Amino acid sequence: MPEKICNDRVSGDEATPLLPAEGAKFEEEAIQFGAPQSSGSCRLKRGDAEVYVTYLAGQGNYPRERIQSKGNPASLGDAYGYLSDKGGISLYVPCGPSPARDSQNRLIVGTSASVVRDTVKSSGAPGQSTPGLRALSAFAAQAARDIAQDWFKCPGADRLPDGPVTIHWGR
Repeated sequence: MPEKICNDRVSGDEATPLLPAEGAKFEEEAIQFGAPQSSGSCRLKRGDAEVYVTYLAGQGNYPRERIQSKGNPASLGDAYGYLSDKGGISLYVPCGPSPARDSQNRLIVGTSASVVRDTVKSSGAPGQSTPGLRALSAFAAQAARDIAQDWFKCPGADRLPDGPVTIHWGR
């Protein structure tokens, strides 16, 4: 795994456990991960295993309660989102002049991995013991930090804490 992925925008460290260490050649396909755009995607692949990162620079109404009702609530400091029924994590990161709770300016960072998605497909719903979910939570947090802090330079993004995204089970 390269040290930096997605056109050198995201650290590759946290993606490593989501792809096989050996086997097929590592492939990366990044779309609009050069200069900041309104949206972009990045696909990492080794063999049959895949990891995805997407971003959307959004302006709109993103109330925390409505967003988190789309799945299991998730958070990373001031960023909030959800773990979907298909096993993907979406985070809404404040990215405006004022990092107010329901600010109109959000950078939406989505992540998914085939190791999680395939397990969820066969078991029906993600759970605390879903293989790869801890690694995906760590990767989602790293991608959100790297994209919001280092690339988009979102005000207040430096307050996103270290560590993985927290999934709030049972809410």
